Amino acid sequence: MANLLRYGFVREQSTKKVGSRSTVQSEKPKSASVESTVDYNESNTNTVSFHETNSKRKACDSDYLTKDQKYDKLKRQRKFQEHWTTVWPWLRYDDDNCIMFCRICRDNPDIANKSSQLFKGTDHFNVDPLKSHEKTKEHMHCMTRGSTVIKPKAKIVEAFTNISSQKYSSLTALFNTAYAVLKSGRPFTDYEFICAVQLKNNIELGQNYLNRFACRRFLSPIVNVIRKRIQDEIKSANFLSVLADGSTDAGIVEQEIVYVRYVHPVDRTPKTTQVDIVSLSSANSSGVFEAVETGLKTVDLTFSDLKHDSESCKSKLVAVNFDGAAVMMGQRSGVAKKITDIVPESLVLHCVAHKLELAALDANKSAKYMVTFEETIKGIFGFYHYSPKRRRELYEICSVLNEVGAHFSNVKQVRWLSSKERAVKAVVVNLPAVIMHLQSSEADRAHGYLREVTSVTFVKHLYFMLDYLPLLATLSRAFQQENLLIMELPDHIECTLIALSALKSTPGKNMKLFHELYNPTEMKFGDVVLTGRKPGPIDLTKDTNIVQIIDNTLKYIQNRFTNLNVEPLSKLYVLDFHKWPIHDTELGTFGNHEIHDLVHTSMKSCFTDMDRECVDREWILLKMFIRPLRSNDLLDVYSGLLRMNNPALTHVLKVVELTMAISPSTASCERGFSNMNNVKTFLRTQLTQESLRDQLQVMCEGPLLEDFSADEAIKDWLNSTTGNRHIHGHARPSLKDGNDNIGDILIDNMKK
Repeated sequence: MANLLRYGFVREQSTKKVGSRSTVQSEKPKSASVESTVDYNESNTNTVSFHETNSKRKACDSDYLTKDQKYDKLKRQRKFQEHWTTVWPWLRYDDDNCIMFCRICRDNPDIANKSSQLFKGTDHFNVDPLKSHEKTKEHMHCMTRGSTVIKPKAKIVEAFTNISSQKYSSLTALFNTAYAVLKSGRPFTDYEFICAVQLKNNIELGQNYLNRFACRRFLSPIVNVIRKRIQDEIKSANFLSVLADGSTDAGIVEQEIVYVRYVHPVDRTPKTTQVDIVSLSSANSSGVFEAVETGLKTVDLTFSDLKHDSESCKSKLVAVNFDGAAVMMGQRSGVAKKITDIVPESLVLHCVAHKLELAALDANKSAKYMVTFEETIKGIFGFYHYSPKRRRELYEICSVLNEVGAHFSNVKQVRWLSSKERAVKAVVVNLPAVIMHLQSSEADRAHGYLREVTSVTFVKHLYFMLDYLPLLATLSRAFQQENLLIMELPDHIECTLIALSALKSTPGKNMKLFHELYNPTEMKFGDVVLTGRKPGPIDLTKDTNIVQIIDNTLKYIQNRFTNLNVEPLSKLYVLDFHKWPIHDTELGTFGNHEIHDLVHTSMKSCFTDMDRECVDREWILLKMFIRPLRSNDLLDVYSGLLRMNNPALTHVLKVVELTMAISPSTASCERGFSNMNNVKTFLRTQLTQESLRDQLQVMCEGPLLEDFSADEAIKDWLNSTTGNRHIHGHARPSLKDGNDNIGDILIDNMKK
C-alpha cells in the first residue's frame, strides 16, 4: 500500500530545467490537473478517473506526514550547492544532465564501486550520500592512488593561515615540538612532557593537541611531506641502485630495510635514501623479495617500472647491493636472481664493507694463535664488564698507578674491525692494572687469564695488532662513507695492501715499542714480569705467526675483491682522472675503448641512440675540461660538472651519473638499523609497524630540527580531513541563516 501511495505521489511531480539547475515543481490543484488531462485527451475517461484516484490517495497519504515531511515533499526545492565542491573536492556537477558525481572514482574505474550512485551520477542533491560515499573503502582506495591524490585547498585552510597568526604560531610550536620528539627517536609520551614544560614557561600552545595521540597524528603529515620530497627526487633521477638488509628488532620481529641511491637533482651528489622498513612475512628469498618491492612501492616504484625499456618511469635500475647472505645472493633462487630476472641489465654487488670483514675473519682463522688471542680479549671484556665490583677494583688500581682506566669494549659483529681495534687498545692501556688485579683475584677464571696475558706471545700479538688493525679499520671506515664512488675502491684497497706488506719488512711503531720494552734475559716487559717459556731474541721481521697473519690477510683481501676487476665495473675506472696520463697523446686515446664499449655494449640499454652517437666525441671534451682539475677530489669535480650541465657534455655526463648512482656498500642500512634500535627499544616492543616506519623515516631522512619548517606539514594535516580541526577548541562553527560559507564563519569567530 505504501508503494502505491508513493507511486501516486511521484506521478504528480514534474521535473524541468531552469537554466543549469534541476527543479522539482510542486503539484498543481486537483481541478487543474483533471482539466488539463481532459483537454489533452478528451475522449479518454480512464485517464480522468486515474488522476482523480491519485489525488485522493495523495490526500490520504498527507494525513500521515509530519509538518517537516510535508514541507520536503510538497514545497522544498533541492539544488546543487556550489560550496559542496570545497568541502568535497572530488565532487563534480554535470550541467547538461543535472547530476552530481565523484570525479576520483570515475577516473579509477578499475578499483571504484561502479554500482555507487555517485559513480553513475545522481540528482538526489543531499549531503548524506556525499558523507557516506567518502567513507567507502573503494572511494578511499581511489583517493590514495598516487596519480590521483589531490590536495584540496579548502576555505577553512585559507582563512586559518591568512588571518589567525596567533593560532598558526601555536600550531607551529606544536608541530616543532612533535618533530623534535620524532627526530630524536623518543617515545610519543615525551611530547606530553615537553608540552607541559612549555606551558609551565607560559608559551602559548592552545588547549588541544597536547597528548601523545596528537604527536602520533602529527607524525603522518610530517612523513607525507618527507616522502613526497623523496618521491620527486627519485623520479627526476636517470639511474638508481637498490640496497637492502635484514635484522631483528627488540620485539623479535624480522625487519627488512630498503634504501635507494641516486644522484640528487639539486646538489648533484650521490644520495642514499631510506624509503621503507618492512616486517617479513617469511625469511626466505620470496618473502624478502616481496618486502623489498613493498618498500619501493612507498615511493611509487616497482622493479617492473625500473626496467630499462619501461616507459612508465624515467629512472633505470643499474645495481642492487646486499650483504652476501645466501638468501640474498643465491645463484638459483636468491633475491638478486629474482631481481635480475626482471631487470637483466642490473649489476649485483656484494657490500665491500662486509667483504673486508669476511677477509679479515678468514685470515685470523687461518692463524692458530689468533683464535686463542681473540677468545682472551673477549674473556677479559666479560670478566670486567659484567661485574661492577671487579671494574671498581680495577679502576682503583689504575688510580694507584696514576693511569686513566680505559673502558673495555666488546668485539661486535657489526663494524667488527673498528670494535676489535677499540678492544685491543683498552687492554694495552689497562695491561699493568689488569695483571695486578688478576694476581689478587680469587676467581678461577682469573688464573687462566693471568697466565695468558703475561705470556710473551700474547703481549707480542697485542702490540702487533695495534699496527695491524688500524690499517684494516681505516679501510673499513672508507668503505662505509655514504658518498663513496665505485671507481675509488681500487685505490683504497691498493693503499691498504701496500701498508700491510710493509709490516713484514718494517715493523710499525707499536712493534718497535714492544721490542724496546721487552727484556728477554729477565723475562720482563717494562715493569711487568712475563711467564711461560723463555724465548730467545725476537726478530719481528721473521716471526712466523705474524708473517702468516699478514700473508693470509693479503691473500684473502685480493680473493674477495677480484670481482671488482670484472666487466662492466672495470670499465668505469677510467673515470678516475687521478690515473689519467699526463701527455696529450696518451690522454687523447685513454679510455676511448672502455667508454665506447660501455655505452654501445655493456650498458647499452641505459643510453639512448643520441647518447651513443655523441658520447665518443664528448668523452674527448670531458678529458680536456677535467685536465686542469685533476688535483681535486673526484666527487667535487663530477658533481660540479653535473650542476653546470654544460650542453657540450650532456651525453657523456650520463655515464658519470650512472657511475655515481652505483652503491658499493650497504653501510647506510646498518645505520638505519641503529636508528631502529633507538626507536623500538625493549620498552616499546608493542610499537606498531606503521609508527616504526614513519618515525624511522623522520629520523633518517628528515631535516635537522633547526632546518625544519612546519608549514607544509600543517597544510597537509589540515587538508587531510573534510571535517573540522579543533584549532579553536572543541566548539565547531555552525551554519546559520543560510550562510553556507565556512571560511566566512571561521573568520568571524577569529575576529571575536
